[in-house]
Amino acid sequence: MCRDDPAEPVEVVRRADDAYWGHVAFAWACAGCSRRVPLASLADDGRAVCPACSHTQELPALLWRTALRHAHAVADMAGPDPEGGAVGRPPIATLNPFKEVGVERADAPGERLRPADDTPTDLVAGPGHPICACGALVEPRWRGGGYTCACGASQSGEVPALVRRAMPRGVVALFFDRDRPRAARGAAVIALECPRCHAPLDAPEGVRRVTCRYCGGSAAIVDPVVPPPSQSPTPRLWVLFRGPSGARTDLEARAGR
Repeated sequence: MCRDDPAEPVEVVRRADDAYWGHVAFAWACAGCSRRVPLASLADDGRAVCPACSHTQELPALLWRTALRHAHAVADMAGPDPEGGAVGRPPIATLNPFKEVGVERADAPGERLRPADDTPTDLVAGPGHPICACGALVEPRWRGGGYTCACGASQSGEVPALVRRAMPRGVVALFFDRDRPRAARGAAVIALECPRCHAPLDAPEGVRRVTCRYCGGSAAIVDPVVPPPSQSPTPRLWVLFRGPSGARTDLEARAGR
């Protein structure tokens, strides 16, 4: 469910109101820096924020529609039941392309598209349930709108108008997962030595230049080079869907022929 999942998975029962979660990730074309960047955050008005240059722009409706339809299909028809999660629907197990998702793999890639400004690339989606930064499950009975965890962390959860126009039916709520607090790194111990005779140097805090008491050589004190922290995985966009996906209804029609 999340990169810091506990060793033992938590089972979340499918909701009685036919709503269920799925996650999706994809890359989009930034008009500010001309890069393909992962979707990592949205502005309050629903525009995407470039993680490379902070440019914000409205993503094309086709991009949202392609990404969300794929996420809806995967979340709706993923295993372990080869029929997916729906109950009382016509059988599709023999045609279901996502019945192994959630069983043998975590997510499924979308249809390979030729990169264009209005299409997503690196598109993947899967089932699951979002987890708060504190490690608690997002309330399984939550019905959308604003959300506040018992720990006090809040999420908007609202579906922006930009997204609603692209996919007016089926999407109840959406938000990104968040990084959990990480333990602070321990202090580093750095040994200073004279560059001429390699004797130990005694450098009081704040002093930028010292003289070696053994050989008289002068040495400048520079800040240590600290490697940049490893990049965290791109946050996934969690989407709360309701009802059968369009892909499921298409397969039901094929199976009934």
